[in-house]
Amino acid sequence: MKRTTTKLLAVNIGLFLTASAFAAVPHTFTSGTPALASQVNANFSDLDTRATSAENDIETLDASVTAIAARVTTLESASPGSDAYTTVAIDCNSDSSALATALENSRNTTTRTTYNVSGACDAIEIIRNDVKIVGDGSASIAYRDSVDYESVYIDAQSNVRFENIALDGNLFAKNSSSIRFNNVALSDPFGDGGGELFFNVQLNTSYLRIDEGSVDFLNLRANRNSTVDIKSGVGGNGLDVISDGNSSVVIDSTAAEFVTVEAISSSFIYSAGLTAEALISEGNSIVEAESITLSNRAEAWGNGRIAVWGDMTVSNDVEILKSSSIVVDGDFSAGTLKCQFSSSMQFGNNVTTTAAFDYDSTTSVDIHKGCFGEIGGTYSFNQGVVVGPLSSLIDSQWNEINSTPQ
Repeated sequence: MKRTTTKLLAVNIGLFLTASAFAAVPHTFTSGTPALASQVNANFSDLDTRATSAENDIETLDASVTAIAARVTTLESASPGSDAYTTVAIDCNSDSSALATALENSRNTTTRTTYNVSGACDAIEIIRNDVKIVGDGSASIAYRDSVDYESVYIDAQSNVRFENIALDGNLFAKNSSSIRFNNVALSDPFGDGGGELFFNVQLNTSYLRIDEGSVDFLNLRANRNSTVDIKSGVGGNGLDVISDGNSSVVIDSTAAEFVTVEAISSSFIYSAGLTAEALISEGNSIVEAESITLSNRAEAWGNGRIAVWGDMTVSNDVEILKSSSIVVDGDFSAGTLKCQFSSSMQFGNNVTTTAAFDYDSTTSVDIHKGCFGEIGGTYSFNQGVVVGPLSSLIDSQWNEINSTPQ
């Protein structure tokens, strides 16, 4: 009995020592202290385990990288006819509701679908979806009713591409949706009965990119942190472009022309070469352009800013009011020029005015109420200059300009 107890005690002590040897892995050895074989072996076992685990992790990563590379190769080699989208043919000639029904049935799906469309389709809704709608060149989407004239409603982070199709009514997109136009024909905007036109493209917290085609009849409002890109290959004659509510519009095209371009409520507009009737920057907004040509007027109001890196030519009035500013690096020409209420003007080169104010036929430059202006080149004024109290207009040598034209 005593011998059995002794053996059990020895076994327990051995197990304890073995467990202790592995419990503190890796063991640390100090000079002058004997190293137990069990501790040395435990350290080597731990290293071997870690090395094996690292090898397994590397193999897993290699497999993942290989899979990702294969996927990228597949996507890069995909053509428009065999892309990552499932293709469905839609014939609205035989059933005008076919496209609307297909989109309704595909809500919230993970399938990316291309709808090849022919005929005249009913109005559609696209909600939480990823689709391409490709017309045959004569396909169209009608508007739903004569109240809001809506052809397309897009919502809930949808991703939508339109190609070679006509929209007979308006498009409205919201809630972080993304839209792309390639050769999309818009209709002449409808009126509200009171003289105002509906926007035929309206965005709330969404993105629009016009890649190809024309801006003919475009009446755009980008609102609530929306973004619009009009690419360089786009031409045509649009109506109004309004960037509102902290939104941004970038017009890379120099061929597209507009009626009114307006940035309001802390918004931004950039143009590679803006041609329009009128330009407005107001409410802490900024308009920047490489060049500007306006057949009517320009206005910066309420801490608005207009910045032109090249020339700016305006047929009629330019007004810089209420803590606003204008900077033109190139030549500047306008019918008349007015600056008031703590605003500023800086012209890097030559300045010309060609008309007189309606209220004062002897004046073409009116600077009042805390305005500061500087002209870096020559100046030629059609009529006189009025510089009021607390205001100043100087030339490149800091000489005051305050009377008759040079």
